[in-house]
Amino acid sequence: MNLKLVCVLSLLSCHLVSGHAQETQAIPASIPADLSVDVTAQLNEFFAAVPDGSTIIFPKEGRYRIDGTVLIENKKEITIEGNGVLLRAFEPGEDHGKQENYQGWRRTRNRAHVRISGSENIVVRDLEVHGAHPNPGKQGTYAANREAQHGFDLVRVKNCTLEHVVVHDVYGDCVYVTKVRGVIIRDSKLTRCGRQGIAIATGENILIENNEIDDSRRGIIDIEPYGQEWHTSNISIIGNRLGGSRLLLLPMGGGGSIGALFIADNENTAHNGTPAIANRGKPGQHRGPFMMINNRFTIGGSPAKGIQVQHNDGVFIAGNRLAFPDNRHMTALDLNGSQGVVVGNVFDGAANIVDSSSNILEINNSVNAESADVPGTEWQRIDGGFAVRVSTTDGEFIALMRCGDGTTTEMLSGYGQSTQADFAWFQIRDQRTVNHGERVTKQ
Repeated sequence: MNLKLVCVLSLLSCHLVSGHAQETQAIPASIPADLSVDVTAQLNEFFAAVPDGSTIIFPKEGRYRIDGTVLIENKKEITIEGNGVLLRAFEPGEDHGKQENYQGWRRTRNRAHVRISGSENIVVRDLEVHGAHPNPGKQGTYAANREAQHGFDLVRVKNCTLEHVVVHDVYGDCVYVTKVRGVIIRDSKLTRCGRQGIAIATGENILIENNEIDDSRRGIIDIEPYGQEWHTSNISIIGNRLGGSRLLLLPMGGGGSIGALFIADNENTAHNGTPAIANRGKPGQHRGPFMMINNRFTIGGSPAKGIQVQHNDGVFIAGNRLAFPDNRHMTALDLNGSQGVVVGNVFDGAANIVDSSSNILEINNSVNAESADVPGTEWQRIDGGFAVRVSTTDGEFIALMRCGDGTTTEMLSGYGQSTQADFAWFQIRDQRTVNHGERVTKQ
């Protein structure tokens, strides 16, 4: 054999051995797929043995009973092709009093159905999770002793995508997220849960896009960094169809900070609690920036303000259409302690628009949909964040928001404007900037 050819083949062989070749791993036919027995242990044994860089294939129309937690732990470069398979829990877990048997109580409470932890570059597609809750949803029951029985529990993951998944009838959240960096939840159906549709405790770079999220016992999408030192940032909620819940549409509590939040093109026609969005920061906490663009929401009937965004630096609310109940005399926005712009919105049926002690420019808004002169509002993704442009009779408004950690100094540019701040807005008339504001304080 030619010596040169031998050397080439040898190098190629070394490359294949040293690299992660993409492998296909089929779920073994020996694991019953007819719901006849609990196969949690068998699935976990299989997942534990799968090498990094694998694509896992479930059989079409398979149905697996899981009365424990399916674990994907400390894995890299794993793709799970569910093929519409069903993972179903029947047993809710044993009842234990927290004081009498803490370990038993914890085991039942935290028994998520699928837990992905300590892993990187994971994709899950076309998988259905059916929980064990007999009476979930808005009109159902909340069980505190089982509130962490989530459909998907994402913990300490980097770059994880849930795509075309279905989760329903769970005691906890359809999807729970904590200590993550880079999570995408898209094109999925999350409904009939005992707590939240999606709950985010801590994490960065989270995209929730084009999902149906409905029938929640508590909130629809909850962003809640519980501890004072907890930080959650760069969350984008885009193009979702949001349904009804017992409590709020988008609760955002907790003692920690929430930064760089972009909410756009979502639709909700069901009734939830009020305020629909409750982003309640504290003085000096520097939550934000916060952008709410081109959403269509129905506001519930309590006398509270429709949207609360308190103590947020860098607020830009534009192009939204919010419907308020008749004869409630509700204020649309509580922006106490916040700074920014409210422009080009219709708050149909609200008694007034802004009730705050904040530094807010409020312009070209209406409380009557029939007579509103609606300006055009558009947005785009830009390198490093988002840009929004609103064309009004008082000029053009442009806002730029950075979605990084607040420490970078690269120029942020869009729609002909640039800034090094993590948030800035510009009012332009006759090609001149006549008004301007920016977020100076970094996270």
